[in-house]
Amino acid sequence: MRQFVDMGFDAPGATARDSFGIAATIKSLGKLDPEYRKEFLAEVTRAAQGAINDARSRYPDTVLSGMARKWTPTTVGGYSSAGGKAFPWDVNKVRNGIKVKADTRRNKSSVVYITQSTNAGRQFELAKSDHGTLGPKIRARYGRVIWPAVDRHMVEINAGVATAVANAISKVNRELG
Repeated sequence: MRQFVDMGFDAPGATARDSFGIAATIKSLGKLDPEYRKEFLAEVTRAAQGAINDARSRYPDTVLSGMARKWTPTTVGGYSSAGGKAFPWDVNKVRNGIKVKADTRRNKSSVVYITQSTNAGRQFELAKSDHGTLGPKIRARYGRVIWPAVDRHMVEINAGVATAVANAISKVNRELG
């Protein structure tokens, strides 16, 4: 018997492995009617909303004092953001930067994933405790946010994604039948 969506972690966000054809479902819905694809992704986003809200609530108002100033690093904590404005840290932008996205490209193992879309948030999530100078300072004070939030809400995410897939199958069957 196939298992439901396995939400794992694939930096910078948690992912839904395509364990039972989610990519094919999304592609089929997009071909049938692009609105169906949007509805499916909205339903998956609602399924992940508990984890998103949990993660948003766990970002600190201030990480490190220097992160309040504007600067553009070449590499931070093992993550290269050359040319991207990493800071200042704006907790509201970081909280709103958590997004659910879908990628149905053939060679991707992550079909649906939760990611951090702001540079400062990615720096925070991807900082390594053993690389550079900023990473260890962040990890000494704070842990990651998105991955643990997804772990805490795994059951409701799996149930919601399973429901979204069942609804999509039902919609396709009605359309074709």
